[in-house]
Amino acid sequence: MKKTLAPIFLILCSSTTLAQDISCKDLEGDWVGSKVGAGYTGALTIRFDANCAYEWIGTSGRVTLGKLQIKEKKHWYTNQAGSRGEVTKTGNELRWVNTWTGGNYEVKVTKK
Repeated sequence: MKKTLAPIFLILCSSTTLAQDISCKDLEGDWVGSKVGAGYTGALTIRFDANCAYEWIGTSGRVTLGKLQIKEKKHWYTNQAGSRGEVTKTGNELRWVNTWTGGNYEVKVTKK
């Protein structure tokens, strides 16, 4: 029984790890959702290029430009508005939290 479960466990762990991997190419295009908290609040589109550069677009136009750095365990963003933080991907959703500059807003977007 133990010999049968070990390969299944390894396959499940591998597929979970692969599901968390993201690449700049995978992010390319528009992601839509909203931003809540400090600064701009409301509907938000994040437009990525193939190099992980992005533009946040609110209802009145550009909010900020920035860059996502994909790391092995965590993904970090910086933007021209001065915010920095962590981006996590769960399924088809990206969640942005400005962990380095106050933790006072959150962005949630999904691929359009």
